[in-house]
Amino acid sequence: MAPNTSWMKARQTKFAAYTAVYVLIVLAVLGVLNFLANRYNKTYDTTSNKQLTLSDQTIKIAKKPISYIDPLGHSAVRYRARLK
Repeated sequence: MAPNTSWMKARQTKFAAYTAVYVLIVLAVLGVLNFLANRYNKTYDTTSNKQLTLSDQTIKIAKKPISYIDPLGHSAVRYRARLK
């Protein structure tokens, strides 16, 4: 006897397959968008008087390296922040 493959040709099976493929594509796109959003994190200050933006003077100070001596006596130079 030949195997019964009529269920593969049924309309409901095709609909379920298309739906599953569509859901997988949407999940893949959301995953890529989430990855990119985490990797390239951008924030924008939309307040009218720029309350959340650093002043030029603050950015200038934050770019200067700081030197210190750690508890073991080693001298080190670090940057406070990675600002553009």
